[in-house]
Amino acid sequence: PTLPQVHQKLHQAIHYYYQQESDIPDHPLLTVGSWVGGDMDGNPYVTPDVFSDALSRQHRAILELYAQDLRTTLDKLSHALHRIGINPTLRDSILRDLDEMRQAKEDTRNYVELLEREPYRLKLTLMALKLERTISQNMFLTMDSRMAMPFVYASAGELLEELNLVCQSLAEKGYKRSIHTRLDKLRQTIRIFGFHFASIDLREETGHINLTAKAVLEASAVCNPANLTDALTDEILSKKVLNTQHWEESRANLPYGDQERTIIRRMLGMLDVANKARRFIDPQACHNLVLTMTSAPEDILCALLLMKTQGLFYPVYNACGDGETFASHMDIVPLFETIPDLEHAAGIMKKLFENPAYRVQLACRNNRQMIMVGYSDSNKDGGYFSSNWRIYKAQQELWQAAQAAGVELRFFHGRGGNLGRGGGPAQRAIQALPPGTVKYGQDLTEQGEVLSRYYNVPETAQARCENLLNAIIQKNLETLTPAEEKQAAEWEAIAETLSGYARAKYGSLVHENPHFIEYFEQVTPKEVELVKIGSRPSRRHNVQTVSDLRAIPWVFRWFQSRQILPGWYGLGTALSGFIDKAPQANLETLKTLYREWPFLKSILENSEIILRQTDLSIARYYCGLAMDQANTLAIFEDIEAEYNLTLEMIAKITGNPLLSKPEVQVLKSSIELKEPYLDPLNYIQVQLLSKYRKLEREEPESALLEPYHRVIVSSIEGIATGLGTSG
Repeated sequence: PTLPQVHQKLHQAIHYYYQQESDIPDHPLLTVGSWVGGDMDGNPYVTPDVFSDALSRQHRAILELYAQDLRTTLDKLSHALHRIGINPTLRDSILRDLDEMRQAKEDTRNYVELLEREPYRLKLTLMALKLERTISQNMFLTMDSRMAMPFVYASAGELLEELNLVCQSLAEKGYKRSIHTRLDKLRQTIRIFGFHFASIDLREETGHINLTAKAVLEASAVCNPANLTDALTDEILSKKVLNTQHWEESRANLPYGDQERTIIRRMLGMLDVANKARRFIDPQACHNLVLTMTSAPEDILCALLLMKTQGLFYPVYNACGDGETFASHMDIVPLFETIPDLEHAAGIMKKLFENPAYRVQLACRNNRQMIMVGYSDSNKDGGYFSSNWRIYKAQQELWQAAQAAGVELRFFHGRGGNLGRGGGPAQRAIQALPPGTVKYGQDLTEQGEVLSRYYNVPETAQARCENLLNAIIQKNLETLTPAEEKQAAEWEAIAETLSGYARAKYGSLVHENPHFIEYFEQVTPKEVELVKIGSRPSRRHNVQTVSDLRAIPWVFRWFQSRQILPGWYGLGTALSGFIDKAPQANLETLKTLYREWPFLKSILENSEIILRQTDLSIARYYCGLAMDQANTLAIFEDIEAEYNLTLEMIAKITGNPLLSKPEVQVLKSSIELKEPYLDPLNYIQVQLLSKYRKLEREEPESALLEPYHRVIVSSIEGIATGLGTSG
């Protein structure tokens, strides 16, 4: 119920302020998406059957809610025919419904007489019955079967059209208040949620997509092309469409190993389900294909070829067989995650915007492009400051490339719950974005503990949605004068310098220190793998480098051991290095940037939160878990020195101790209130880990391991609850 209320409140506020009817468009300003059932990246359990089931469950759930809303509303819509009348269009609609009910072998005797008594109540009753009959049908029947069924809804548009007939008749008879109080919210709900509730994105790693595209090319007799881009472009724009339906039954057409065949069939099967869902459930049921680890234009062209193979992108001909055009029913969303990929993102998209096949795809999608930026892997790759700065620069460069190509660019921010994964106050994050980059809106992820924090209670959910919408509106109002643009360029040059210092410091520890992986594996609880967090394995394979770890356990483990490097490490060195070049002048410059530039203000104030939650006296206790104490303590002393330097630099620039501003006193009090209960859990956890690891080494078959699992998981969950974040 929250999103329709937010829309209604906005309409009412504008109407009240301007004393006239709102001209806000009917299309929803806030919609919902999901990855549940569609996120294949690293999760072998997401299959076409699972995806189909997720789509069907959402479809059924939202239709049941509509039917429930209609039955609640019809009790209050008891207008008598002899009092207000009914327009001919609505009467014809009711008669058609009764006729279709008879065709469907439904009993209409209890409803016919209501037409001459309470027609509005009757229409809503028939709509609820029609929805319930729609729910009972298999949504993945063939189109011919669906079209032949009497008394079912084929689309949300049909339901909305019938509700509009009721509103139109009431308006003509002078009962606008009944519309505003009873029906407007339901109409807005249908516009927002359609017949799908939430669009389920497909998400897959580009390596698997490229493997599948290679199989398609080989089946089309395109083997080892000299220029892959040209081969993909030609195949996408060709008139032929490869039929892969028989690949499911026959192995002869897939000369690959079992694992590769499974990947190929799953990818094609998921796209096939997406195509059926947009035809039989709702066009918005699945309209994004997210490509993780995008690093080249060919990754995106491979995805477009697969869409063509599965009927989501196809040539359209007129009756004479000429006048070729194309149709597309899905957006391709590249995800740029690592620092190098973010640095190359604009160049990749420029090449795509010039590619004739991709220009056709863009034209089919109204010249709109969504690009996702990842905070987790870039943070793991380059550290807190460099990650945020590179994402900022990538957005700027991508925005300029899209503007030059005449493309409407929208960013999808893959934020996690904590600052190491792009979390933090949403309004602050939106205000810190480059100017202009929310012109066409924004998508963002709400994950993990954020869902329970903001969306369990309707009032909290409404406030959260209003804050997000408000932040986007305010950011869109932002304009820069030429003088401000020149000043912004100078500030960005300073940020580039700071990023260089921060990345070098972070890299010297995380990527260059030969003992760092051992340190991380031993002094942070790798036992978080016992907790059921995330949908994927915690590591891509045996840990040799930081890149082998997935982002959730990477951040989670630092939080558990109270070191929390992803929220500040390298920042102190960056600020200190810049100040040391001209101590007085550069310190004043950074103070000015902190006051006037939302980007740096956001960086420093977010770091304050994490620095306050960091407790190195507890972190030192975790060092006792390591075998190699000499190298462990050397690394810890480096971390401790950087922590103290970061505290010193932030205090110099902000002029205040940590979290001393009035607006963060509630947060500060919350941290202080929980610490007496939180801190002992860390000491208990270290003892548990020490005994558990010793037992695991010496008696790997011991029956005591299972009880240790349970109690360690309890300690992990307790610390995560106390800190308010898991990662």
